[in-house]
Amino acid sequence: MDVGFGVLALPIRPKQLRHRLSSGHTRNAASWSLKERRTASDFQKLVVAQGGIVNAAHPRDREEEEAILYDMAAIYMVLTRVGHVTVPRQLAVSIDFICHVPDYCADLYRFRRRHELQHLYDLLKLPLRFTLKDGSHVYSETAFLYTIMRLTKDTNVQDLMEKGFGGEKTKWGRVLTTTTDWLLEEHGHRLGTIKPEEVARFPSYARAVEDYVNAKGAGIVAGANRIALFIDCNCVATTRPGGGPTAEGPGAARNDPLLQRAFYNGWKSMNGLKAQTVMAPDGLTIHMWGLCSLRRNDSHVLAVSGVNDLLTSAQSNVHPAPYCVYGDSAYTNMGLLRRSTGVRAVDSPFNSARECVEHSYGEKDILFPYLKCKRKLRIRERNMAPLYFAALFLRNCYTCLYWDKTSERFDIAPPSLGEYLSWD
Repeated sequence: MDVGFGVLALPIRPKQLRHRLSSGHTRNAASWSLKERRTASDFQKLVVAQGGIVNAAHPRDREEEEAILYDMAAIYMVLTRVGHVTVPRQLAVSIDFICHVPDYCADLYRFRRRHELQHLYDLLKLPLRFTLKDGSHVYSETAFLYTIMRLTKDTNVQDLMEKGFGGEKTKWGRVLTTTTDWLLEEHGHRLGTIKPEEVARFPSYARAVEDYVNAKGAGIVAGANRIALFIDCNCVATTRPGGGPTAEGPGAARNDPLLQRAFYNGWKSMNGLKAQTVMAPDGLTIHMWGLCSLRRNDSHVLAVSGVNDLLTSAQSNVHPAPYCVYGDSAYTNMGLLRRSTGVRAVDSPFNSARECVEHSYGEKDILFPYLKCKRKLRIRERNMAPLYFAALFLRNCYTCLYWDKTSERFDIAPPSLGEYLSWD
């Protein structure tokens, strides 16, 4: 009886496995170790024998027979607790734009067309290949595609491996870390500074905000509005950073409870991190600071980030007065930061305009839901800043291509993708 059982199919004969490599490597070309081969071979013989008994009693066609045998194999593994039968890892295949990315790829990569995704890859100027922490290498095209697909999914790595990313499972965690670290190092200045090209757009931002709030009944005199940007903080939920023993075994010391309290926010009732962002009416996040403990309030983050000084120095040549940034009631009037005036007729339209920064957080989470899966965000195991930056930066690139709710609300076009990535 010729039974395949998918992953239990044995593509290599036993005679080909009678030797061991001199280096001590015990895996063959199909990624089976000798122990796995023997276990799977014995297991297959048992299932085939059971299948022969079933077939002799009740003859069936081949498809129905294979389905019954597959179910019998699954039941046998559960009943006998065969936890050591290891499914072989997939062999790595070539991952590139031509072979792996369909022409319409919004479901997989959020960017709608393959040529647009490849254009972004070309503009980012990634190196030919990355060197991972274990010394192995991966082509940047593969790393780029995996990183975007990983950020768009909140599933396990195994689900992505079934989409074509073969090889060792732990390798892809190193790929994600290496790629996001590179993005933060090479393109972090795009969200870390206020560039002259962005300052040149401040007058159009202010006019767009003025038109919007006047349409809501604010009654601002033309040209008198100096609010061009909006500011807020985004909370990122993570796993608990501490608690429990520090090592295995009885009598092990326990983590300091202050470690867990350091990242806990009682108002939100969760552990996590906080980032401060400055939003423009064209939908772009022009500045990001963080991440820091969620325990800190917005006023503290504002003072530590130095965004007031940054905006002041960036507008040193702007006359007659620099443009301001508008925040919610958690902030106070300080420097170029403005908040509610106490006049309801004026505050209500501006508060409505300020909601765009909240929408940007929602759009980020919809486009890249990986950052909403808190069980994958472990503060003590990895640096979260590169992941958060990559999501915000890629959302900016997405907005340059397709606009978003904010740019449509204020009716102001964002820069093209090439123009945005040319601002150094």
